[in-house]
Amino acid sequence: MNMRRFSRETQRNYLRDIERLATFLGRSPDTATADDLRRFQIEQQEDGVPVPTMNSIVSALRFFFTQTLDRPDLARRLVRLSHPRNLPVVLSRDEVARLLNATTCLKHQAALSVAYGAGLRVAEVSILKVTDVDSERMLLRVERGKGGRYRNAMLSEDLLTLLRQWWKVGRQQGVMHRDGWLFPGQYAMKPISTRQLYRIVVEAAQAADIAKRVGPHTLRHSFATHLLEDGTDIRIIQVLLGHAKLNNTSTPGDVTVTSCEESQGRRRLMNDALISYKGHRFPAEIIAHAVWLYYRFPLSLRLVEEMLLERGIVVSYETIRRWGKKFGPEYVRRLRRKRSSPNDVWHLDEVLITIAGKKHWLWRAVDQDGICSR
Repeated sequence: MNMRRFSRETQRNYLRDIERLATFLGRSPDTATADDLRRFQIEQQEDGVPVPTMNSIVSALRFFFTQTLDRPDLARRLVRLSHPRNLPVVLSRDEVARLLNATTCLKHQAALSVAYGAGLRVAEVSILKVTDVDSERMLLRVERGKGGRYRNAMLSEDLLTLLRQWWKVGRQQGVMHRDGWLFPGQYAMKPISTRQLYRIVVEAAQAADIAKRVGPHTLRHSFATHLLEDGTDIRIIQVLLGHAKLNNTSTPGDVTVTSCEESQGRRRLMNDALISYKGHRFPAEIIAHAVWLYYRFPLSLRLVEEMLLERGIVVSYETIRRWGKKFGPEYVRRLRRKRSSPNDVWHLDEVLITIAGKKHWLWRAVDQDGICSR
């Protein structure tokens, strides 16, 4: 399991599930037969074990018989059950604001704000370090996320301001260090536990009179849903969430993939910039959209290439790199200097939070080009 980079929780759960089989058999699990496995699963179903739990036990036993004992014939005897997947619980923007306001201290508020504002998993929030905050590129570096993968997450200016306030308070309390954890636990040398973060969310939801069943992952679902409501491309959300497959991001019936019409604002901006596209066989709108994707979001050249390919546009990542090198600096400079137009479509987000008994309104207006006005 160490070779496959399984997390501690996964290793603990696998050992616990194998111990369940050993308890049922009354002997070593390596002596199990196909009939033993069939009776074990029947007893679980009769005892009312939830289907997700039964499937997780199947995963543990399949690993045990296939990898440890080299008995794939027994692994094939285990049956994985299908079950309906419910839509996740999502909070409205007002409910998120109430939840953040209901926290009892600045550290808790900052931790939940990171979970929502960057769409991080609870384990990813727990192991964040101070050095993972990149204020120059406005990114959060996520190390050892799910599956041991590294990725970058969004960091808004409002969230950066809140983290800086927590840094000052934490330094005064003597719990924050330059190379230490962003959210220390009871002891400064250890990070806050995922169980503690779960308690924080539940207590804040109760204090905010939110009747929904809320957990840390609810903030992650709300982050993705609010991006969809603002018209963000589903592939961009996939990258921000750190999903390896698009199926993990989209749920049938509540997600639609936007078309190239969403890039009209970028096309107008590129045309206004009076940049020459002579000598390029691709239209200006495709170049503008590719450059916008690469510079607006923490996407790799390969991912931008795949996103264009899904829309029927075949272009290599090397070509996108050349576009970014040629048009990127000027494009970014003009984005910062772009003036609002009467035809712009604006989206306003406002959150009221309380810090040290004082109310603060955090807001931003974002137009169709992804440009913030403060």
